[in-house]
Amino acid sequence: MRGNLVAILFALQAKLAGLLNTALVPGEGLRQHNAASYPLDALRESVLNALIHRSYQANSAVRVLWFDDRVEIVNAGGPYGAVTDANFDRVCDYRNPTIAEAAKNLGYINRFGRGISLVRTLLAANGSPAPEFTIEPQFWSVIMRARP
Repeated sequence: MRGNLVAILFALQAKLAGLLNTALVPGEGLRQHNAASYPLDALRESVLNALIHRSYQANSAVRVLWFDDRVEIVNAGGPYGAVTDANFDRVCDYRNPTIAEAAKNLGYINRFGRGISLVRTLLAANGSPAPEFTIEPQFWSVIMRARP
């Protein structure tokens, strides 16, 4: 996808929602409910993180790779500022503060610094495995596996 950030986010939300599979799963007692293969909000949050935190100096786009059993989101640019591979889920620093602030002002983000913990919480609530993060000096990725 190409275009301005708002247009990309709008198109991506529809694309991700269209790729989700749902199934009836047992609930409490004899109840059943629909559960998605991935929580849409976890996908949305991960893509937002990739777009906001990526290195725009690198000649590489954010990639969202959809497989039968997992979704991989990869962006150029490793940890930035005070963020390291050891503290990435607790420390927040912005390579692109203007993009982050714009995303917040447009309502795509309601609070800075909560994305990774939110993704973990949403996946757990969906019955999905925990996300797998790979943090290297030149790139960052998250793998979300489908709910079993």
